[in-house]
Amino acid sequence: GAARPSHLFLVHRLGWAELVQRMAKIAPNESPDACTTLSNDGHDSNPPSARNDGAAMDQSLTRRVRHTIRDNFQQSGWYNSTVAMHVRKILRSRAFMVLAMVSIVFALFLGEIFAVAQVSSNAVSDVVLTAVFVIFAAEFLGLVLVEVSYIFSFFFWMDLSD
Repeated sequence: GAARPSHLFLVHRLGWAELVQRMAKIAPNESPDACTTLSNDGHDSNPPSARNDGAAMDQSLTRRVRHTIRDNFQQSGWYNSTVAMHVRKILRSRAFMVLAMVSIVFALFLGEIFAVAQVSSNAVSDVVLTAVFVIFAAEFLGLVLVEVSYIFSFFFWMDLSD
C-alpha cells in the first residue's frame, strides 16, 4: 500500500490538538487506515464523502444524555453556583482525598483485620463501615451533582457497582 506519514510528520504539519482530534475519531474496531490521512503536501487525501469525521455518525446514548445534563446544569446556573463550586472544592481537596483513601483501606481490610485480631464484637466494625458507606455515598452524590464528565463514565459505574 501507499506509505503513511509518520506521527512526527503529522505533529509537525497539524499540531498536537489536530492530531489528537483525528486520532480520537478512529473507532475501536476500525483500522487506522480508515482515518483521514494527509498527502505529502499536508492536505487531506480522502474526499469529504470518504472521511470518518464523526459528524454524520450518531452520538452514543450516554454522550447525548451527558450533554443534555451538562446543558441543563449550565442553563439553570447550578454548575457555576456557589454551592456547586463549594462542593467541587471540597471533593477536590487534599483532606477529602485522604479521607476517601483511608475509607477505601477500611472498606477493603477492616473485616480481615478484625478477624485476625480476634475481635469478639462486630459493633466497632459496623460503625466504622457505616461511616465509610456514608463517605462513599456523599462522594458519589457530590460527583453526580457537580461533575458532568463523571456521569456514565467508567468511574461512575465502578462506584455504583460497589
